[in-house]
Amino acid sequence: MLNTILTDPSVKRSFKKALSKDAQDKYNSGELGEYDDRTLIYDVFLQQDNQTVVVITPPPVNLSSKLWPMFLVVDGERKAFSLALKDRKFNVYKLKLDAMISSNVVCELSVPQGDYKIELEFRDNKAEGLALVTLQKNNSIRWIEDWIDFYRREYNVDHVFIYDNNSDNYAELSEALRGKATLIPWGFPYGPYYQHDNSFCQIGALNHFKYKYGDHCTILNFDIDELLFCRDQDVKKEVLSRYYTRINSYQGSSLLASTPSDYSFKHFIYREKKSRNCAYKYIVKGDAAYLRVHAVKFFQNKYFYLHKVESWLRSIGNLMSKKKSKHVKSDVFPIEKAYFVHYTPITTSWKENDREKVGSLDLDKYQLDTLAVKVFGDEYI
Repeated sequence: MLNTILTDPSVKRSFKKALSKDAQDKYNSGELGEYDDRTLIYDVFLQQDNQTVVVITPPPVNLSSKLWPMFLVVDGERKAFSLALKDRKFNVYKLKLDAMISSNVVCELSVPQGDYKIELEFRDNKAEGLALVTLQKNNSIRWIEDWIDFYRREYNVDHVFIYDNNSDNYAELSEALRGKATLIPWGFPYGPYYQHDNSFCQIGALNHFKYKYGDHCTILNFDIDELLFCRDQDVKKEVLSRYYTRINSYQGSSLLASTPSDYSFKHFIYREKKSRNCAYKYIVKGDAAYLRVHAVKFFQNKYFYLHKVESWLRSIGNLMSKKKSKHVKSDVFPIEKAYFVHYTPITTSWKENDREKVGSLDLDKYQLDTLAVKVFGDEYI
């Protein structure tokens, strides 16, 4: 359960970036979704060391005077937090207790807006190994189960964490995923669609995972409609063992009129011939960085310097290469070795209109995805 704190009803967070007149009109009419103007604090929790207390928040914008300074009152003793990370889309505050705790502790979080009773949950299990994490809303349970099965089977992931953004079928989903994944209710407003400066929900979820569960994990950041394919077992080992692997992608095939109503990934074994060269996803060591949706930001540690050197060397290689793909970012893993496919039909389209079915595939645009055929077979060629 999250220790969430909202603002007083009379106070709202201003937009981080003012909307254009057109976007403001669409927002006022409800076309762009809801801005998170009320969440002061996402959560207060113990890290896996059972000694460090973390507070993660959306960007305060105009609410700083409601949030800071911040104190924790434990057994009558008042201790001050420090600002550990200030990002344009979230803040992290930390406090290290004098000793590790050995059971759940009820204490008080004190901020200028008020004093709040919270419970710090003792962490008896440490997440380690490979962890797959995503935010989702209203996806088919079959798609989610197939997505989990794929990554368990192909990559032997140890943990699956799904942050659920107020799905209508949450109770049914929770029951279906029992023992298969950790489902975390993350019901904060997503933010105005395609207004990235004012959308904090997804990055908040990713970094909540990183600080609460992910420090000792290798993190795989792929959405419900994204599957990672590697050329062979050696490439799989390579992408999972590196400190950071940024992956390029192809768009999957369209939804055909002949596609069965209970379709899933196996029904889409064609992909576009041309890579997307945008919207990259990644695999990264949990202690290396804090997370963005399509990249990471490195702390100034050994990973930071390794990343700088590797990017510099790859940039030189791109400049010297005569390939047409020189515009691909310098830290992206070679697409001939590994890529993910974005399956556009695998979506409930909660952010946009439903995609239309087509009569046949344009084979000038699409090609058979031979790596997908290896996984799913050739029944739907």
